[in-house]
Amino acid sequence: MERLGGGLAGYLALALAGEAISLSPPKLFKLVGLGKPAPGGHDDLLATLARLRPYLDGGGKPSGELVGYLATALAKVPWNELSKGEVEAACETLRRCGLHKARLQAARAALKQWKGEPRFEFHAFEAKYPEYPSACSDNDFERLEAALGRAREEGDTHTAQRIEEILIAAGPMPFLPPPATGLDSLAPGPEALGALIQLLGLDKIMDMLGLPPEIKP
Repeated sequence: MERLGGGLAGYLALALAGEAISLSPPKLFKLVGLGKPAPGGHDDLLATLARLRPYLDGGGKPSGELVGYLATALAKVPWNELSKGEVEAACETLRRCGLHKARLQAARAALKQWKGEPRFEFHAFEAKYPEYPSACSDNDFERLEAALGRAREEGDTHTAQRIEEILIAAGPMPFLPPPATGLDSLAPGPEALGALIQLLGLDKIMDMLGLPPEIKP
């Protein structure tokens, strides 16, 4: 463990080696006589994420035991000590691992420093509602809508597209027709339709309605 650097990063290196021979972290650490890791602050957190990314890039798929172990180990790490770029990269890594709680903590810590930042609003929302975005609160939905507007203003098209997709999955849209019912059932109020066009853009609305491309402006 000393040669691995100690801290959470060292434990993770050992845990990933255990994954290769189907040894869960609790069983492995008990076998070699190691107790619970004590996260070592900013540098240890970055080192931990740096060990995790190559594993994921190489096609590694963490077991449920490893994800559970990391979820507990990351519960008290200093997300607020990371730079804006560092915490954004951390959120992406945690997203790939399905570490929703840790990702939510990281995004919320970032939003305290960079209030309303669209990328962190996206991460916070998706991490809070990973499987059922339609179960979101009105307040969370409105925050994400505001983040979409800001992302567009800042020219961050990648984040804007990600937010659009999750808003479509999350938001009730009673003024859109059910699938395959055609336009006859579409009876939007002008204000509601105008708001939706402003939110998602005219091209996106036309695609959702299945309109042919030749009639697009």
